[in-house]
Amino acid sequence: MKNNKIFQGIIFGIGMALTFFIMTLYSEKDIILRISVGVGIGIVTGIAFPLLLEYYNDKLEKKNQILKQIKSPVSGADELAKFKKLLDEGVITKDEFDEKKKQILGN
Repeated sequence: MKNNKIFQGIIFGIGMALTFFIMTLYSEKDIILRISVGVGIGIVTGIAFPLLLEYYNDKLEKKNQILKQIKSPVSGADELAKFKKLLDEGVITKDEFDEKKKQILGN
């Protein structure tokens, strides 16, 4: 949640900076144009922010899912089954399988 607030602040700051920058480009005679540009940037920022926030949240969620998968412990039985499959497919030899089996089972 803290990251969302930081991200929201950054987007808001960029929108405001653009608004003030563009508004300084026009003379005082162009007050309607300055207001129109300011409102336009506000609208664009209002549309872009939710889209960027959704994108950011999706990326964060995917990252968290990957981290959960990495951190989830693999049981010895799962490891043994993986090496048995490699043995059956001819990827590793019987001796290599037996060595891994000893390591996994702690013998």
